[in-house]
Amino acid sequence: MSETAADTLIDVLENIGVKQIFQLIGLRFQHLMIYSPSRAAKGRKQSMRVNLSALITKIAVMLLFLEVAFVPGGAIAEQSSDMEKVKAASKAFFAALNARDPGAMAKVYAHTPYVVHIDPSFNEGIRLGWEAVNKSWENLRNETTQIDVSFSETGEPQIVGNLAWEVGTEKGVVIAADGKHIPIEAFVTNIYQNIDGRWLLVSHQAAEPPKYGVSTQR
Repeated sequence: MSETAADTLIDVLENIGVKQIFQLIGLRFQHLMIYSPSRAAKGRKQSMRVNLSALITKIAVMLLFLEVAFVPGGAIAEQSSDMEKVKAASKAFFAALNARDPGAMAKVYAHTPYVVHIDPSFNEGIRLGWEAVNKSWENLRNETTQIDVSFSETGEPQIVGNLAWEVGTEKGVVIAADGKHIPIEAFVTNIYQNIDGRWLLVSHQAAEPPKYGVSTQR
């Protein structure tokens, strides 16, 4: 490659910010080149003689870095971040449940007309819409003195687009306002929606487990 062609290549690489990318992966752009003496003597961009072997090798490293970090890596990082946020939302839900705190529960739910709460254990039936769902949690607080429920998930939460869901079993004891101890064991499905970057609960459904238990086989 001629010096003129090399100069053109250098100009292109500089213009697209390759120096900054090299810095991210611990390389120094100037290590790729041998500067001509005229560069220091003249106040204009000088021609540079490029070590082609080193340049090609390090560009290949740079492209590999771009492929790993910005294409699949970025997607994996984003997926991992969403997974952590969904798990955090799940923990917040059960923390609010055990605290019998409608205010904390309000921060977990999406306040939309389509949110739903299905829990036959407390004769609430199907509550649709945020006002009805919020009322059901207020009723639960008034009708109980203590809730101690734990959640055991079956597998990892699943995320598809802006929706995520988890399934599992909740077990524990609820003490009613009249002092009655109510054992709790239910299959649970929670569905979350990503709204403005926040994973919020849009559906909580609890149901009595069937006698045959859980199976992953068909």
